[in-house]
Amino acid sequence: MSESAPPSSTPPPGPWTGTANATLVLDRQGGVQLADRAAGSLWETDPIALRGRPLPDLFVFEVVSD
Repeated sequence: MSESAPPSSTPPPGPWTGTANATLVLDRQGGVQLADRAAGSLWETDPIALRGRPLPDLFVFEVVSD
């Protein structure tokens, strides 16, 4: 009788498979305190440049109306 492996907590493959995870550490007000190199790469900037920026400012939202 063969034993099956325990269920994995690894998510199924998706569009981000094989890429590094970006890590941001935020303060209570939502400002970036620390950012790793992967975060700098994702936002195409030096990770130090992300410090102090509010998290919502890192995202661009476009509103289009007809």
